[in-house]
Amino acid sequence: MPGNKRPPPPAPAPNSNLVGAQERSHEVKLLKAGDDKRVVALCATLERKTFPKHESLFEGFEKEVRRRNALLFYCEDSAGAVKGYLIVSWRLPPAPRGGNIEKVCVAERFRRTGVGRALCEAALAAMRDKGALEVLLHVDPGRVRAVALYEALGFVRTGPLIEGYYNNIRDGQRMTL
Repeated sequence: MPGNKRPPPPAPAPNSNLVGAQERSHEVKLLKAGDDKRVVALCATLERKTFPKHESLFEGFEKEVRRRNALLFYCEDSAGAVKGYLIVSWRLPPAPRGGNIEKVCVAERFRRTGVGRALCEAALAAMRDKGALEVLLHVDPGRVRAVALYEALGFVRTGPLIEGYYNNIRDGQRMTL
């Protein structure tokens, strides 16, 4: 009936998950020569906060990521804070073409949101594009979520467990793709 118009539906309640949903869009960037030192400093700070001193690259972080055979992939949130980063090193000739995932680090508040997966996928795609024949990494087998991610990406456990790999405190498992 013409005079019986229904009122419009109520506006949706503010969704606190909206910010989280926007943050789940993880644009991965590759640090390039001459890039702003701000990113390197933010990654180094995240490194220091995340890893125990005996595993941290903090002291030589900038030198590590500026090596000619290293690549740094990172994600930022909407405010410019680093959500996570990944460092890859290429094997230099005469070694076979390939590389190592040296470090994956995700800020605690962004864990289990896909940042680690996005970083790994971007790094693996870049390595494939450059003709990598093999990618290696080492992981503490006690870091079950990390192992599950690497296996989901196609990595397989290779070789025996390396006892004391992490400063004689934790073991390491070699994984290969």
